[in-house]
Amino acid sequence: MLKSMLITLVTVALIISGCASNLPRQKVAVPWSRVLSSENRIPLGANIAIKVSGETVPLMGNEDLTAKYISDNAAQLLERRGFSVSGDSTQYNMTIRYKTEKETKQVTIKNNTTNYYDASPGYEPRPPRPHHGNAGHHDKDDSDLTTALGIGFGVLLAVALVSSLASDDKEEVQPSSVYEVETYRHTLGVEIFDNQKTQVWKADINWSSRDVDIIGQATSAFQIVFSSLPADEKVIPNVPLLKDSKFSDYFDSKVGRKAFHSPAVPYFVRFDASKAGSGKHYIVRNVEDKQALVAYTDLLQNAEFAVPGVNETEWKNPLERKIWKDIVLGGKYTLGENSQPVNVLITLKANSTGYIITLCRLVSDEVYKQYENRLEKWKQTLKDYYDFYD
Repeated sequence: MLKSMLITLVTVALIISGCASNLPRQKVAVPWSRVLSSENRIPLGANIAIKVSGETVPLMGNEDLTAKYISDNAAQLLERRGFSVSGDSTQYNMTIRYKTEKETKQVTIKNNTTNYYDASPGYEPRPPRPHHGNAGHHDKDDSDLTTALGIGFGVLLAVALVSSLASDDKEEVQPSSVYEVETYRHTLGVEIFDNQKTQVWKADINWSSRDVDIIGQATSAFQIVFSSLPADEKVIPNVPLLKDSKFSDYFDSKVGRKAFHSPAVPYFVRFDASKAGSGKHYIVRNVEDKQALVAYTDLLQNAEFAVPGVNETEWKNPLERKIWKDIVLGGKYTLGENSQPVNVLITLKANSTGYIITLCRLVSDEVYKQYENRLEKWKQTLKDYYDFYD
């Protein structure tokens, strides 16, 4: 009897540990951010002019080109949401201020894990502060609730997951080492003013990184705070159509073992790929319709919603880690000069370091409609979850 009980307990323990091992433990560091807005909402499709200024203290020289690149990054993301961007606007003006400062800090690294970012091992994730506009007033309108939270539902959940997992890690006693590293503190301040020069929207973003270059990192920061702005789902991004003969060359040079992440996925995502030897092309698995590779990588970096692959009856608590073992990303694109939209679906499976891609493909309108139906149910689940007030 005792032997039977021990076997049962060991079996249960193995099942539990097996489930836990299938969940990601390495999180993507999320910049601290705060979004404030007034009652004067920015209408969808509004025209916005962008002005950028700033300084990168460790570097020398004129900042004009740096400011232009940051402006272009912000403009591209705003246009994807359905806004128009021009040099001068009679509607809204956006000012972006950036700053990079050098700092030295002590970093504690667990010996059995790797850091969140190759470029920023010393980052300490913090959840976003709540929206402070319209204090004490909470409308039932979905867009009001989203803005009141200061961030889009899908992105808000990703930030919450990072914070939740960071708390879990603090409870674990693991061997660690302390290092003194040279890092850079990046800060972005974004404001939108109407034509009466009244501030209607403001975002502050701050993060630490071992990479001094703020340009590439600014895109991820903008994605998080821009998710609180309206978005036109009818806007379909256009990406290049890859030549059939260039898939392997493009994958080798642009993708490889690169780790992707989007505002909605708080873990690293990698393609299932390996090399047979030095000088050989990557062997890439689970990728169909290879001419759409640029669309796949774009979706991996821009998705604002990730739909859990488990049954909808298990969605009650979005922060429950077991529902994130498998997720689906979806989006519409036009490829190259072809104006006919295509439907992209990517399925991901969790492992100890993040997610591995189990399938990238283009699907029919019928199959994509099934995904959209699940997405709408997931959005409603998040709205119900974050509906805290009577």
